[in-house]
Amino acid sequence: KDEFITRLGHDLKSPLTPLVSLLPSIRKQEQDPKLQELLDVTISDVSYMKNLVVKTLQLARFSSSSLAFNPSEIDLRIKFDATIKRKQLYLTKGNLEVRNLVEEEISVEADSLSMDELIDNLMTNAIKYTPDGGTITLDATQKKDMVTVSIKDSGIGMTADQLQHIFDQFYKADSSRHELDSSGLGLAISKRIVDKHGGQLWAESEGLDKGSTFYFTVKAANKAVTKEDTTKAQMEKTE
Repeated sequence: KDEFITRLGHDLKSPLTPLVSLLPSIRKQEQDPKLQELLDVTISDVSYMKNLVVKTLQLARFSSSSLAFNPSEIDLRIKFDATIKRKQLYLTKGNLEVRNLVEEEISVEADSLSMDELIDNLMTNAIKYTPDGGTITLDATQKKDMVTVSIKDSGIGMTADQLQHIFDQFYKADSSRHELDSSGLGLAISKRIVDKHGGQLWAESEGLDKGSTFYFTVKAANKAVTKEDTTKAQMEKTE
């Protein structure tokens, strides 16, 4: 199945690439208002199709048993800062405040590119479902050899039933929203990434309009030391 999806994805991606590049140029040259409107719809649909194909290929890749990661030490605060910078346009547009509370000494052992994809998906999800003027809070805590990362938003929240299905493929928590940039695969991909790293991914919400918090666990880097460990070591040294 994975081989079929990968082959189909590449076959679909090839003809979509020139369409994504050429249609906007044609749109700029077209003067007829009716044709402009038709081109706008076509461009939007082609962009959605390309996004769906890309996400489907990513899902197949992260589901493959032959996928090999290249783990390295990652400073979580720096990683989050980089994601915030990439998302600044959307944050500014929605007048959203992001609070990065991750302490500098917390580092994890993970594949850097996969961690970029994971954080990007979770941040995109938080931005998408948080109304204008809302807040997104990023945090992380370390306990022994594992780090628990949280991404909390003040968005639309979820019901208990939605929480049970949000990591299903093509599932959208708010079916009334029809964003063409949403494939419904971002959270499914995120779960595959966390699973491949030996961690867990889950979400919590007190209900509709009460925001949501997504958590994932990942192995701590060897050099990462928690305040609890530091205090314990100091006490033992004093004794």
